[in-house]
Amino acid sequence: MPWQNLANGTLWGLTDATLGTLGNPLPRFFITGDGHRNPPFRWVAACPSLKLHIQNLMLQDLLCVHVEQNPEDVTEKSVPDFFLPLANPRRIFGWELSIYKDLMPVMTQCMDLAASSLVPSAVVADVVSLDKDIVRLKGLLWQIGNPVVLQNVPGQSLTFRQYYEGVAHKGQARVPATEQQYGQFVLNLYNALMGLRTDVNPYIGLNIQKIINQYPNHTHLITCGDAHITQNNLSQYVTTTPVGAAGVVDPSNR
Repeated sequence: MPWQNLANGTLWGLTDATLGTLGNPLPRFFITGDGHRNPPFRWVAACPSLKLHIQNLMLQDLLCVHVEQNPEDVTEKSVPDFFLPLANPRRIFGWELSIYKDLMPVMTQCMDLAASSLVPSAVVADVVSLDKDIVRLKGLLWQIGNPVVLQNVPGQSLTFRQYYEGVAHKGQARVPATEQQYGQFVLNLYNALMGLRTDVNPYIGLNIQKIINQYPNHTHLITCGDAHITQNNLSQYVTTTPVGAAGVVDPSNR
């Protein structure tokens, strides 16, 4: 599908007079960077003619919206009140990968440890807890292609865990350099996990594509955090839409 990358904020700036610049007929696929807004899709109401167009699509049951949430977490509050008719029949879909729920506790623990003293007697329980979560996470990484950047993490984590348990419980001598290395390890792990949020766009694209394939005649509004557009553009992984359909991408997170 031909995606047109718009200048940041183009959709917010549309007027009745300029709406036609998107094409005639209007595109049936929109990707916008406002996925972290509560709610997203507020740009739809900025242009009266576009809002009327979207409203007519809803009345004909020809509109689907995709939000940055896990499917089971999607509710009518995931979208502006304007989109409430989409709640029944259900046309609000969450594309978030289930593994994100397993990534977040690890990331939180990494930041907590990075901000701590890293003195073994004070943090050994947290080090052990993080190591256990890393082991569990390793068993789930097949869902996102077993990223190379994380392949050595379990072994490194175990080495640090053994050091902290040895110092805290077995009388082993402290090695400040090792504790400094652990502080850098948890920061690097946090950054690697943050990077995965856009590295896994191919898998997010598959989730979105499945819904598009179920509703190939609908217009689809897809929201995501702007990094999913500015880094490893999500649109390149949503490609097998109906022949002749057009889509636009606006990274604006407004």
